[in-house]
Amino acid sequence: IQEAKLGLNNGGDFERGLEGYMRLNVACPRSVLKQAMKQLEKAVNSRNERK
Repeated sequence: IQEAKLGLNNGGDFERGLEGYMRLNVACPRSVLKQAMKQLEKAVNSRNERK
């Protein structure tokens, strides 16, 4: 999440039993959401390549 430079919320803050999950606020313009997904994909791919 830090590498992707995204702000997510802890799932447990919203519902019991969702600790360990992260929530992404999608109440934003589609263009912003698309960019966020690209950033997340890049960070995940980068992390997988280092393994």
